Amino acid sequence: ALTGDYLLELDFHFDEPYKFKTDKKQLPIMFKDPDEPSGEQFNYVKGFFKKAEDALYGGDFKDPEKGYRQYIDVESFINYYIVQELAKNVDGNMRGSCYMAVRRNGKIEMPLIWDFDIAFGNADHITWEQGASSAGPEGWFIKEKSPWFDRFFEDPSFVAELKKRWNELKPQLEGVPFFIREHASLLQNSQEKNFSPKPDGAGWSITKPEWNTKIIRGSYKLEVDYLVDFVEKRLVWLDKSIKAL
Repeated sequence: ALTGDYLLELDFHFDEPYKFKTDKKQLPIMFKDPDEPSGEQFNYVKGFFKKAEDALYGGDFKDPEKGYRQYIDVESFINYYIVQELAKNVDGNMRGSCYMAVRRNGKIEMPLIWDFDIAFGNADHITWEQGASSAGPEGWFIKEKSPWFDRFFEDPSFVAELKKRWNELKPQLEGVPFFIREHASLLQNSQEKNFSPKPDGAGWSITKPEWNTKIIRGSYKLEVDYLVDFVEKRLVWLDKSIKAL
C-alpha cells in the first residue's frame, strides 16, 4: 500500500496541511487522498517526485529505461497537455488546479483535468504574469511556459507520441465548436435567468468587467460566438504547429 494509490494536488496556493515542494522546479504538491498521510507515506511520495525530477532533468532523460519514463506516465501527460494547450489554460502550466495520481507500484499520472475559468483567452494576465506571447488563439503556452513539459519537448520520442495522439484525437476535437453551439442552445433559458436581476434571476451581470479580463462582449450570443471562434482558430494553429515540430 505504501507504493501508490495517492491523489495529489499541485496548486500555487499551497494551502493544505500535508505538502512539499519538489527540489528542482519547486512544484507545490499537496496530499488529497490520503488527506493525512503517515510519515512513511509522505516521505515515499516526496522521494518518488525527487527521483522523477532528477531523471527528467538528468543527462539520460531520453533513455526509455534510465530516464523519466520509469516514473512518469507519458500517455496521461500527453492527453493532459493536448486539452490544456488547446484551452490555453492559465492554470494548465503546472501552476494550479492540477491533479496527479501515483498508482500502486505505478507512475505519476494526470488522472483528470479541472478549472477552466481562466482559459480560452479569458485571462488578460496570461501574458504579463505567465509569459504567453498572446491571450489569443495563436502561440504556444504550455509547451514553453510549463515546468516538466518544456523538458518533455526536448525528447523526440515524446514529440512523436504527441503527434500520433493529436492525429488520433483531431476528428473529435474538430467537433468541439458544434458541441459548444449545441449546449449553448440547451442553456438558453438557464442563461437568461442567470443574467437577470434578482429576485427572479440570479443577478449576475454579463456586461460588468471581472478581475480576469477587461473584455466585455455584452451578450450571451456574442460570448458564445467568441468561444467558438477561439476554438476553431486554435485548432487550426495547433494542427499546423504540432505537425511542424
